[in-house]
Amino acid sequence: MPGAANNFHSSLDALPPHPPTRSSSLRTRSSRSSTTNRILHHTLSSRSPSSSRVVRRRRESSIQQIDRLKKSTTSIINTDLHSSTVLSSTNSCDSDDNIHDDEFDVKSDTVSVIERTAQNQLIKKNINSTKHPINVDKTPSQKTTTTSGKRLSYEVYQLFEKQVDGRYRCTLCTSQRKMIKQNGRGTANLRSHLLLHNLKNVAYESQVEQRVLKMNKTSDNQISFMRKHAIDEAILKCIIEGSLPFSLFNHDAVIELFNLLEPGYKPPDRRTLSLRVHDQYYQHILDLKSILPYIGPIAFTSDLWKDVSRQHIISLSLHTFSIDFDFISLPISFHQFNERKLAVNIQSFFEHEKVRFGLGTHILSGISTDNGPDIKCGASLNVLGPRYACLAHCLNLVVHHATCVWDLPNPKRFPFDSMYEQVNTSLVDDEDDEITAEITSYSWSTSIVNGEGLLDSNGQQTFDYFVFDEVEPDVSTEQPSSNEDVFNLLVRINRLVRKVRAFVSMTRLVAPLQHYIYEQIGPNKGGFILDVKIRWNSTFKMIHRLIKLRDLVNAMFAKRDFKGLTSIQEKKFRSLVFTYDDWELIDAFHDCLDIFDKATTILSGDYPTQSMSYFVLQTLKENVQQTLNPTYYHMIINKSLNFQSEYYLDDFLPSAQKLGMKVAAFLDPLFHGDLILNKNDYESAKRVITNNMQQMDTTTPDISTMLPSTTLQALSSATNSDRMMSLKCSLMNVANKKASPPLSFQPVNVDLEMATFLTLIRDNESINFQTFWKNNAHALPRLSQLARRYNVIPATSVYLEQAFSVAGVIKNLRRASMSSLSLRSLMILKKKKNIEKLRAFVHQQ
Repeated sequence: MPGAANNFHSSLDALPPHPPTRSSSLRTRSSRSSTTNRILHHTLSSRSPSSSRVVRRRRESSIQQIDRLKKSTTSIINTDLHSSTVLSSTNSCDSDDNIHDDEFDVKSDTVSVIERTAQNQLIKKNINSTKHPINVDKTPSQKTTTTSGKRLSYEVYQLFEKQVDGRYRCTLCTSQRKMIKQNGRGTANLRSHLLLHNLKNVAYESQVEQRVLKMNKTSDNQISFMRKHAIDEAILKCIIEGSLPFSLFNHDAVIELFNLLEPGYKPPDRRTLSLRVHDQYYQHILDLKSILPYIGPIAFTSDLWKDVSRQHIISLSLHTFSIDFDFISLPISFHQFNERKLAVNIQSFFEHEKVRFGLGTHILSGISTDNGPDIKCGASLNVLGPRYACLAHCLNLVVHHATCVWDLPNPKRFPFDSMYEQVNTSLVDDEDDEITAEITSYSWSTSIVNGEGLLDSNGQQTFDYFVFDEVEPDVSTEQPSSNEDVFNLLVRINRLVRKVRAFVSMTRLVAPLQHYIYEQIGPNKGGFILDVKIRWNSTFKMIHRLIKLRDLVNAMFAKRDFKGLTSIQEKKFRSLVFTYDDWELIDAFHDCLDIFDKATTILSGDYPTQSMSYFVLQTLKENVQQTLNPTYYHMIINKSLNFQSEYYLDDFLPSAQKLGMKVAAFLDPLFHGDLILNKNDYESAKRVITNNMQQMDTTTPDISTMLPSTTLQALSSATNSDRMMSLKCSLMNVANKKASPPLSFQPVNVDLEMATFLTLIRDNESINFQTFWKNNAHALPRLSQLARRYNVIPATSVYLEQAFSVAGVIKNLRRASMSSLSLRSLMILKKKKNIEKLRAFVHQQ
């Protein structure tokens, strides 16, 4: 027997080694097939009792792990796996001496099979599934019944025969088949008739109730189907356009109001209303899919938003021109992220939307986004066209870093001296566009009160609003010697603005001060306003209101006592007094930022702003580079603004955007003259336009589709007074020759079209963009296409900022559990009327 064992071992050593598996860690001997292990089990010598106990203890713990693993993988084991497990269990009964070891080996091999099968199943699942990082629209499931459990419409129509006049004849009526008239595409009248045949699973519940009341003769109030449908549509309009909650119309008071206004009317349930909104949304998306591939060019804006439930939502809006060059904007996506808002997920969202709406690259002009790192990276791959930076966000960065109204200046972030670090990065460390939903009416109090600041029982501040450093002496007569002067003044501006916030917050918190302000200016005039960090122009508005009420501020500090103020409050209020030098700095701060406020307002409109952006940026640069300044403060602030403008309004912008602004200004009669002042910009824009025109192919239009068949007769009859024209017409009639198309229909070459455009620009330099191209698009076919491509791109993403404000009203704290589909449906349907302009554009195309 030992010899046989040795021979067996020698034969096994000659075999190639078995590849290791995950179950090998659970075994006490080398990993081999289960059959080999069972043979070895009979031939190997027995172990010592001590080692047997140790191995058995390890086996018992391993068996427990096996049981847990088997339970976790039960759902993915197929029938083949079960058969192999049974076969292994049958083979494990060969020996009675080592039954426990055999059971262990069988379980180990079973687990090995289970693990391999589980891995294969998971791999197949990952390959077959298309997981999206956003909450995409799901295809509505095929219904077997209506929402209330009734039969579907096609099942109802099977019980009727449609007649030539549009009426329906019931096939269940034996003696006399009744003719039923059906209004619209619904089946309400048909379902009501089937109640005569006791088909209650077809009729709606309201129809059953009405029939019962009619049989009992207890209902005197009857409402027609058309009237009920009209009221239902009005309710949906209130929900979509008025942002009213679904459950409002199921309130007892509202139901009672409807009963008084329209006796017998019962509003739909909130679930029915939400389903109808979803149906309208799906239909709207289908309409967009059928229209968008045939219009163009199209530009986009995209931005991120965090709702009240702290879920990140990404939105996408499109912008295009109608056939008459009317600027059209409407949102097309408002999706919630299922995963993190990383650049790769944002790029995946753009690719998904491009495929979903069937958008070709030839109609994609570009996309405007803010400068957040994730969305900037996701949009820079040109999935929806070249990326354009939101200029409103760039202006916000300029003012934020140039005036330091919120954070103290960092010398390493400003090019003061060679000893300081130069600006080489974007310095974008905020995500202001993602926290608009987090701003509450009390957010300003947390931004100005330190950690120890508390309110007393009357809502009044009991500790220091701010600890201010000593104000520097007046240096208005000094001249700047180095960039360090900018740094010192920015520190002072920061302290002064914080002082203004403390004053404004105290006037809003302390009741005696608030009452005094209302007595002086009136309750309906509006007092002091407080700024928020994410919008720089809110700080400008706060300073503007403070300057406007300067006399009131001085009168408040001159007043000796306020009834109701505590001694601590009185002391704190007196510490906030503004000196003459403070007012000088506040005036300079206001004057320097006034042009930035107007520029932000101009670029935020819902009209073509790309050509205007060139003029705005050039005006801002000239303003901050001026050498004649009213005061020393004006000089230093403009110098700081110039530092940041050179970066954020020039180097920071994508090259495609800087070139696109020049081309758009070239094609706009209002800003064409401003572009001529810069010869280099004018020549580069003209060169780009000429190259694009040469690549376009303008074919000769079919004159037969534009001129009626009686053109020659009308032409000859209208020009009989001209002898030469009459002779020409008579000769053409004899030769059966068609008239040559008018010159307005004949194609022109690139040089002639450019010359025509320059002539028209000189004659119509005061006409706006839409009017000019509406009147001259036919004469300038190539340039009109370029005007659509470049001027349609918005300069800012303010359109989506406005949409986020509306979304914050819809999904508030009381409606925080609203589904992403309902929010998306309500946001997209608000602008569904604009699709009619797109549909008309497609029809004319």
